[in-house]
Amino acid sequence: MSATFEDLNVVVSQKMKSTAGKAVLDLEDLITQLRASGATEQVVRQALLNDLESVGRIFGAFRNGVKNNIKDAILSAGNISANKAYEQAGIQEFKWVTVSTKPCPDCEDRHGEVADMEFFETIGLPKSGFSVCGTHCQCQLVPSAYKGKGLDAPLIRNVGRK
Repeated sequence: MSATFEDLNVVVSQKMKSTAGKAVLDLEDLITQLRASGATEQVVRQALLNDLESVGRIFGAFRNGVKNNIKDAILSAGNISANKAYEQAGIQEFKWVTVSTKPCPDCEDRHGEVADMEFFETIGLPKSGFSVCGTHCQCQLVPSAYKGKGLDAPLIRNVGRK
């Protein structure tokens, strides 16, 4: 059974709660440290405002966490849509395609592996968290009959490069 948009909603909601919770803990940590060192409420307030304005350690980590959660959710939504289209088209056999500048060892070993969806669900789908790269995985399952160029080695995405 492939992931659904309802599953994605649960995962994204949990990841956003986790990201926000970590930011709250980091804020509480900083406030506690500042107060323990004798900082006044004004100094604490200014330190928090400085971190916010400079996208410092705490608010920078929060921003990056939210950004990564959104990026992962968009990639997962694309995978769910592709899997639904494959299912509707009656495609039964898939090929693992590793897409990364530096693939993790788990995904690199799977590159080119061909099997049915049940097999990949059993061993771990891309972005499912089974691998070293976890939910940051960019690998794809494509129909085994797909004959795109350069699929003999992991693909390197040129995202953000000129």
